[in-house]
Amino acid sequence: MNAPLHLARPGSRSTLERSLWEAGISTIDLGPVGALGTAVLVADGDAARVRALLRGQAVKVYTLSGGQAGGFSVQAGAAGAITLALFPARLAEDLLQRASGDPGLSAADRFYIGAYLATYFNLVDAQARPASVRGLEQIRRLASDAGINVEQYRDRAALDACLADAGWRPPIDMLERLGLGDSWIRDRLLPSLGPQDSQPPGLAVYFCRERAQKLGAVDRMRNAIAAEGMEILADIPLTGDRAEQVRLSTRGGNWGNGPYPVSGGPPVRLWVALDVFPVPPDTRTRARHPFLDNARTLAAKLAAREAVLQDVESAAQFNPVHSTDTSTEALRLLRQILEPTELAPITETVEDRQADIARIITQPWRADMASGGPDIAAALVTLPDATTGGGRLRRVYRPQYRADQDTALEMHQALVSKWPDMLAVTQSGAGWHDLDAPGAEFHPVRDRAHPVPVSVTERLRALLEAVGETGACPLGWAPGSALWITGNGQLRCAGFDRIARSTAPVPLSEMVAEAFYTRHWYPVLGLPRNVFLSGDVKRMRLHRWLVYPLRSAMMRGKQALRALRDRLRRGYRG
Repeated sequence: MNAPLHLARPGSRSTLERSLWEAGISTIDLGPVGALGTAVLVADGDAARVRALLRGQAVKVYTLSGGQAGGFSVQAGAAGAITLALFPARLAEDLLQRASGDPGLSAADRFYIGAYLATYFNLVDAQARPASVRGLEQIRRLASDAGINVEQYRDRAALDACLADAGWRPPIDMLERLGLGDSWIRDRLLPSLGPQDSQPPGLAVYFCRERAQKLGAVDRMRNAIAAEGMEILADIPLTGDRAEQVRLSTRGGNWGNGPYPVSGGPPVRLWVALDVFPVPPDTRTRARHPFLDNARTLAAKLAAREAVLQDVESAAQFNPVHSTDTSTEALRLLRQILEPTELAPITETVEDRQADIARIITQPWRADMASGGPDIAAALVTLPDATTGGGRLRRVYRPQYRADQDTALEMHQALVSKWPDMLAVTQSGAGWHDLDAPGAEFHPVRDRAHPVPVSVTERLRALLEAVGETGACPLGWAPGSALWITGNGQLRCAGFDRIARSTAPVPLSEMVAEAFYTRHWYPVLGLPRNVFLSGDVKRMRLHRWLVYPLRSAMMRGKQALRALRDRLRRGYRG
């Protein structure tokens, strides 16, 4: 197929559209509008066939969802390229449906398409006028064909107002992403739309996709999210109109394959989750996910994804889960799909949880208050001590783990009398207890640039073995935020968040699984799990002094390769 390309006449098809229509493919010829060049919009399932038919022609193929390599790439600085669908899903599907009939799109449709692309896709000059005289003339001709007076639409702001009146303005979250590469949208349009009811970090919505449900992975995904410290506030099946509404939302913008061999399908369930101890993303994560307001939101999504894909062969891999990036986005979406009577209990719980944490720590939560960051069940918070003029440690439990406090306190008190390494409990209340400060000469091991000395590891092993001999097993315990050491290797331990009781002694091997050890223990100890469990001091020293530096270098190399692979995936975000 080698058809000439031009915009269609009012109420007719362009040559390209008719050629593809006769081949059984509904197509919208987007025309040579500004920086897009010549482009067409097709259904996802038709993308491969259209590319084959247009082989050799300089035509960009966009798809309804932005999948199948049919998205618009927004250059977002250090974040690389973020890929978006060209149109919101509902608008794109309605347009393609109208294009499939005879005689095709109306003249008004053609005008709005041209105005939309010129206004929202960075196809303008610094004075916020359409990028070229050709582009301006094209839009005016389209307006004339549609009987629309374009004289009042001389700049982007006026065109945006026209599009908004016609229901063509993209939703806020789409505009926010376009604004990463477009200063007019970021600095002028978005502020003009008024405040967006910003919410404090911590709230997130996770979407389970159809293929994951068919594989029986729903419980695994939910458990993986909860295991990262997120409290599941609502578990909502998506059926009928609600499922369709979520599918068409911008954050459900790409329900296709993405960078995976297989599509995960549409959303079938969502979880509303809350993290009362949100953590700001680090610089590297922020660069890759510029809107993310809580690192744990992403960590939980990746954990849910891994829980599904670890048993799926590479050729059948798919993206099983999407999530919102910010609390504001999560609440905005919930307001769109839930009835007020359904939403009210969720927002009330969020407010109550956050107010309760602020009451316990005497001020709103800040991540820098916690020693080394919050753990799964609780956070160790440093509070000022009016009596001593120094600081004190307060272990604050997440609401969903407060039933574990009494058992953990009982074990702690029993250890203090025998192990001077344990910090004494000074007072306690519902959901919290205070500990003696470790002293100015002690520093959290998580703040160290290198793993702890082998002598500290030996002492830690002995402490944990003593715990196991009583039939107690710490659950989800990460040493990074619970241990302090001095320069000469003295140790202080803040104890454990959760304890499981057994009638028989618990060996070290049952206290920590391989994956959890690799993530939370290895950076602190610098030892493989099997070496730590062996208790062989010579092996520990060999790994700490020789193997650990080599392995660290290899891991840095793998991270660099992973970063390169992610960039080659064209900045896709699920």
